[in-house]
Amino acid sequence: MASYRAIYRQFRPRRFSEITGQKTVVKVLRNQVRTGSPAHAYLFAGQRGTGKTSAARILAMALNCLDPHDGEPCLECANCRDALQDSMIDIIEIDAASNNGVDNARDIREKVNLVPVAGRYKIYIIDEVHMLSPAAFNALLKTLEEPPEYAVFILATTELQKVPRTVLSRCQRFDFKSLTDAEIEGRLEEVAGLMGLTYEEEALREIARAAGGAMRDALSILETCIDDKNSVTLSSVSDSLGLAGKERIKALISALDSFDGGQAISVLREAEDDGAQPGQVVSQLIQVIRDRLFGSYVKGTASDEETKEAIRKLDILQDAETQMRTAVRPSLITEIAMMKLTLPERGDSYLSEESRILKLERRMDEAEKLMRSGALKAPAKEASKKEEKPREIRQEKPDEDKGALNENAEDLWNTIKNAVRKEDPMLYALIKTVYAEGLAGSVLTLGSTHRALLKGLRSGKEQWDALMSIAASAAGRKLIIDIGDDEEEQGTPADDDSELPFSDLPLEDDQNYLGQ
Repeated sequence: MASYRAIYRQFRPRRFSEITGQKTVVKVLRNQVRTGSPAHAYLFAGQRGTGKTSAARILAMALNCLDPHDGEPCLECANCRDALQDSMIDIIEIDAASNNGVDNARDIREKVNLVPVAGRYKIYIIDEVHMLSPAAFNALLKTLEEPPEYAVFILATTELQKVPRTVLSRCQRFDFKSLTDAEIEGRLEEVAGLMGLTYEEEALREIARAAGGAMRDALSILETCIDDKNSVTLSSVSDSLGLAGKERIKALISALDSFDGGQAISVLREAEDDGAQPGQVVSQLIQVIRDRLFGSYVKGTASDEETKEAIRKLDILQDAETQMRTAVRPSLITEIAMMKLTLPERGDSYLSEESRILKLERRMDEAEKLMRSGALKAPAKEASKKEEKPREIRQEKPDEDKGALNENAEDLWNTIKNAVRKEDPMLYALIKTVYAEGLAGSVLTLGSTHRALLKGLRSGKEQWDALMSIAASAAGRKLIIDIGDDEEEQGTPADDDSELPFSDLPLEDDQNYLGQ
């Protein structure tokens, strides 16, 4: 009974044409085999699972093939059959991870002088060559530079920066690129067809994304996702990889867009309870936000505001992804990332400042929509039992002039708001929903459905001074701005925070936001 072979070994490429995603490398290697002019030393560099070792074996087989066709091995001659069974005497494959000493290098240097037995070339494939010790590299230098004419060295590495420059200069270097999701998905469809599997396209797409550009990883994942019905479904892939479902990711994105930290944490915990891995959730969020950002750029609909917010989210999530690689409690890292995403007030970067404005504007827009729909009512003002003191700044005009006064007040206030928008966007976010009630001489009276906002604006000396300065400049004269502080101080219902459009969450302090 034949022993079981993993899928990635069963479907390892046997010809150059079967290598996925490395057209340039394949073209050059086939041409060298076709013309009979191979290099004396090759260096294949690239991330894991991109075809380096497979290309090295195919090149070795093609160079010793008794009947090559257009640079490809025939797979039928005695040499090809032996090579496919890893028993070709003239092809020596060495794992540098376990044979990395100077003695191993000296052994190669001595045996390379023995002429090939069955083929034209004696070929050494040294995998993970960066694992060789400095002494071993030094022992190989002369042999790599001037090997016998029948000897070919093929070195493969995933960490090119660890290979000495003296070795690099003696090799013909080929860089193997990471495979695209589309290339991996196409190969997965071919393999599934050859195996007689039924599959969902979305399931293979998720496998391709999880593979991270490595075909071997993709085939290994595919093997773990085959269910008892000989099929590959999105459900089996999600269970195998620890992914959160589409609806959960959609709910998380919605919570992040609306800065709803409580909802974000709630959805995250539900996903984890159902088996989703924190690292996979973060990876899925990065993918969705990245796709959305690039999609808006392609369509030409990306605004500066949305772009900066997307970049801020990606920065936070990528930091979290990096930290989780060594974290004892990855779920805690993910929860902290959710807090950072929904609480830009706690950040100190320029992107956080932009997000604070965005958060404030979205909440004001939400409150305005609620007011218009009638779901939220402005607090009713009760008549004060105390006698009101006469106020010099409020001068009543005849009824017939009030309409004109209000119209002039509105025009003046709009001019001031436009000036504030240009000079101080943060201040503009605070006064966006404030409106003008009247103008009497140099006194401009303002109002708002959110009375606490006006009160907070008046109590902030820096903001108030900035507003007065910009208002005077825009009006061309000194103005007195009245916001009706007396009514607030007399204990009207406007002091009741339960009536605020933003519930019990003050704009300037989200301390309790995530705890609810």
